Amino acid sequence: MRRHYENAARINTTLVRVLVTLNIALLAVLFLHWTPAASVIAQPGAGPTPPQGLVNPADQRREMITELKRLSQKIDTLNERLSRPLEVRVIEMPATSGD
Repeated sequence: MRRHYENAARINTTLVRVLVTLNIALLAVLFLHWTPAASVIAQPGAGPTPPQGLVNPADQRREMITELKRLSQKIDTLNERLSRPLEVRVIEMPATSGD
């Protein structure tokens, strides 16, 4: 029985060593093939690139106002529902410790 545990421990130790070695090898490959991002290489005077296409600020404001109105209506509906008493129906009573 003791020999079985010693063999299992030896196999586990060997497996851990193989996995650690494999991780180190994979990290080395990743490190050797890594290239820095374009933002790291960019020239100091280069600013952020503008978004593709034209952006209309008036349209953005209209969309934001519409969304704010929609959210405000949802909040008003929730407040109205929560201001009234809630009806609760018990379908199944949980077991009590007194029974």
